[in-house]
Amino acid sequence: MALTISAKARNLVTPSKEEEKKIYNIVSEVLQDVSESLKKHNIRAKILVGGSVGKHTWLHGTSDIDFFVAFNYTTYENKSHKLSDYLELVLKKYKPVRLKGSRDYFSAKYKGFDLEFVPVLEINDINKALNITDASPLHVYYVANKVAENKNLAAEIRLAKQFFKSADAYGAESYISGFSGYVIELLVLHYKSFANLVKAASKWKHREIIDIEKHHKNALESLNPSKLDSPIIVVDPLDYHRNASAALKAERFANIINHSKLYLKKPSLSFFEVKHFSPSKLKGKNTIILSVKPIKKTQAVAGDTIVKTFNKIRKTFLENDFKLNSADWYWHGDTNENAYYTFRFVNTKLQSNKRVVGPPNNVDKKHIARFKKKYKNAKVINGRYFAEIRRKYTDINKFLKVILRDKAIRKV
Repeated sequence: MALTISAKARNLVTPSKEEEKKIYNIVSEVLQDVSESLKKHNIRAKILVGGSVGKHTWLHGTSDIDFFVAFNYTTYENKSHKLSDYLELVLKKYKPVRLKGSRDYFSAKYKGFDLEFVPVLEINDINKALNITDASPLHVYYVANKVAENKNLAAEIRLAKQFFKSADAYGAESYISGFSGYVIELLVLHYKSFANLVKAASKWKHREIIDIEKHHKNALESLNPSKLDSPIIVVDPLDYHRNASAALKAERFANIINHSKLYLKKPSLSFFEVKHFSPSKLKGKNTIILSVKPIKKTQAVAGDTIVKTFNKIRKTFLENDFKLNSADWYWHGDTNENAYYTFRFVNTKLQSNKRVVGPPNNVDKKHIARFKKKYKNAKVINGRYFAEIRRKYTDINKFLKVILRDKAIRKV
């Protein structure tokens, strides 16, 4: 049954011939345009295709294409800090947006596609990297070569990526902290197939070790302790000092374990579908749902802002004594689609006064004096000072008006 389901899912995640042709045409145009621009500006560099397109593992419906512009190492080794400036000059035709990073990179929209251009130094030895991004093209080569050796791997990787997406565990961006595309590719390479990966994932324990190239006899002992904070350790096959899954959070790790267990128990295509948020299904007593318009930046920047705003609102509720049973956010990474925040409250109305706990009445008098100065009605009850103060907000809906002053947020 599972094999039949995965075969059907494979058809859903594999790009059509038309999609392939469209992407390859865009890639060809960009490679030619940027190569000519590099030559025109006398810059010793070459443009390479990166990301899942460069590895031939992209999913059906993909509109993102990543490129590396690799600068000659000998020429630019001592000008590493200027690579972004050189690249900005080269990309003028695309009207790029410059984005902050360990080395600034660029995004651009072109014929319906979202392009990303990352400046790197061209290296063949990972130890020569002057910036973390310099090693990225080597990761692309590594996976692309493995896929070229085994034509079935691309399909297996696509299945895994879609499965992880459905589990809400895909994406290493800080607002997600899940499995990166590269890590999922490494997992499929390690387990040889999607089916084997799912079986293994259903039994994963904390601090699982994945070491494809067998760099370590015991990675837990030989890796720097700072690399061992993630729930699974995936040793980078090209850099044995690096844990490729360092960004992974426990919540996403648990998501994929549970998703795998449920899939093996009763396989269905639903395990490859990305669930869309439905406000009507979550509405209920003491529940507030907010719709949030993402800022017009890259997916990563917009996502970070969505999560920061969510955490700020949640903190504000708690600081004003509106206790929560649960709180969560939902967003599928499309900057043209709204994100949602859900808050389930213990209660939505509070008493007008609240009691503030002060110091015991037998401590240093200066602490007592400070408390009595702040709260004029302070009194001792059972050996401790207390004070009654009036709450600023007692009704969640009135308090919500303060939050809704932000025009990007509205109540659903």
